[in-house]
Amino acid sequence: MNAFRLFASALTIAALGCGSSPSSICSEVCDCEGCSDTELDDCVDNLEDAEKKADDEGCGDQYSDLSACFADQLECRDGDIDADGCDSEEDLLEDCL
Repeated sequence: MNAFRLFASALTIAALGCGSSPSSICSEVCDCEGCSDTELDDCVDNLEDAEKKADDEGCGDQYSDLSACFADQLECRDGDIDADGCDSEEDLLEDCL
């Protein structure tokens, strides 16, 4: 789950709101790359934690924008997740946090 881990790590280190739930994003990633039930649960937990951290820091809007972009850009290509095109949203969240 390379792209997802990059997304989750960026959100967690830097710190899903409207449109995309952690469960739906993680399910889509797991459908593409394959994962165990434990990995799916960990994915959801990580995104929920990142969302809470962003909200606690007053960055909920930026988190929602990045989450929505990621969900919009998410594509499965040959068994790998690709979610290019969200650099500006990621930068805005990182600046906020």
